[in-house]
Amino acid sequence: MRAPAAIALLFSSTVAGASLADKGHRASLLTRLAPIADDAEPRPPTFGVAGTTRFIAGIRGAQDFEENTDVSLFAQQTWFVVDDVEIGAELAGWWIFQDDDTWGVASSLVVRYHFYQQPTWRLFAEGGIGLFIAADNVPDDGTSFGLMPRIGVGTSMRIDDRDTRLMLGIHWHHISNARLNGEARNPARDAVGLYAAIAVPI
Repeated sequence: MRAPAAIALLFSSTVAGASLADKGHRASLLTRLAPIADDAEPRPPTFGVAGTTRFIAGIRGAQDFEENTDVSLFAQQTWFVVDDVEIGAELAGWWIFQDDDTWGVASSLVVRYHFYQQPTWRLFAEGGIGLFIAADNVPDDGTSFGLMPRIGVGTSMRIDDRDTRLMLGIHWHHISNARLNGEARNPARDAVGLYAAIAVPI
């Protein structure tokens, strides 16, 4: 009677051990596969990292509250030189609505510092300086060549998984010729500017 009992006990121990080993193997396999499953999920790219670049296109309008309005379409190529600090070059076409309406083009250097970060949106401060050439004098009693400095603040908001961003900003808009033709030919224009743009990672 002892031999059959011993055989039965040995068999049950073997089956139990095999079952535990199988469960352990499956758990180990799931543990190894978990990072693969996580990595397979799309992750939004990190915004504002040094070395990344953006193409930005938008529309800007500025009003000096004296019946003069400046409107532009612009494009920028920007680079993050360090984390959260972006510099770029801008090309813009301008339509100037004043007593003698005219148009012009401008090329600017822009600098943007993203000083407040959230997962899907950011706040930034920015500044820029540009050269402006118009088909007529801007302002009316000024010259056709001028400088266009600006400074302001804005926000960017992620709108898709690629990290395309909607940008909204407000800034001080200025046109003058830095007294290159004398004080009498340097009537500055100061206005409040607003813009909206789309920024695409490239």
